[in-house]
Amino acid sequence: ANLFSLFRLNWLPLAMLIATTYAMAYGVVEVSAGETAETIGDSSAFLFATLTEIILNGIVLSVVAVHVHRIILFNDRKPDIYFAFPFGRTEVLYVAMGVLTYLALALLIGVIAYLYYIAIQAAPQGAALLIAAMVEAAAPAAPLVNPWHIALGVIVFIVGYVLAVWLMLRLTVWPPAVVANNRLSLGEALGLSKGRVLELLGLMIASTLAYLAVLLLFGLTVGVIAAKSETGAEGWIEAFSVDLFTKVRHALESKPVNPNAILFEFFYFLSATAYTVAILSFAFKALKGFDVDNAIDKQPSLEDNDPALHMPMGAL
Repeated sequence: ANLFSLFRLNWLPLAMLIATTYAMAYGVVEVSAGETAETIGDSSAFLFATLTEIILNGIVLSVVAVHVHRIILFNDRKPDIYFAFPFGRTEVLYVAMGVLTYLALALLIGVIAYLYYIAIQAAPQGAALLIAAMVEAAAPAAPLVNPWHIALGVIVFIVGYVLAVWLMLRLTVWPPAVVANNRLSLGEALGLSKGRVLELLGLMIASTLAYLAVLLLFGLTVGVIAAKSETGAEGWIEAFSVDLFTKVRHALESKPVNPNAILFEFFYFLSATAYTVAILSFAFKALKGFDVDNAIDKQPSLEDNDPALHMPMGAL
């Protein structure tokens, strides 16, 4: 029911993002004169363009996400607006929330990696070296490997992956909480997800499988069109080559811009962002005990929430 509104409110920022990445690709080629397809990926111009693309992605997708959140949370469709690219307080908070999430994840991974480094420096060597000697005897050509390090690496990876997934699930409803309250609202997000991690995991798995089915159908359609309009399998592959390096390589080879690739990139940005944000917004409504079909500011129980859900960040 909101497809037209989603397109109407988000076509401009997404179109500007895609156009900017193509402009940067051609700019990299102009600045990196003399570079080849094999070396241009290491050039300073390409690295700067990559960093710029990451920042622009964060800004533009935050604008798109806030639009989607507000449609679902407040039924705010902004009728008669066809050129929208706002970036106010809510969008700034949303970007800050994303940055803090990535920093928390990076810190977690860094601590785990550091503990692994400490562990392998002090790892017991006796039994491990004995097993390694047996492996070496069975396969003399193979390099000596410490099985303890391998086993420890596998354990650290599993533990780190589980902790990272747990952290992301605990923060699942942080994005809609930011938009709903127009503040960071970390305490509310953690309060809502407390004791619901397995339910949220099931929701993420089910919703991802459903989206992949739609994406596969769209991808097959674009691929068939591309394969027929261009050069068989090559056209199929190029239709999905939307990363910055591929755009730079095409510019370097003076290839024309592929309209199928633009179509796929636009659809992917809009559908993936809107669908993911919709799942999070409806999960937020459900965890709050709201009627998911009505705007949250129209809920009769809005003022009757548990005060513990609104505790300040410093109380956690």
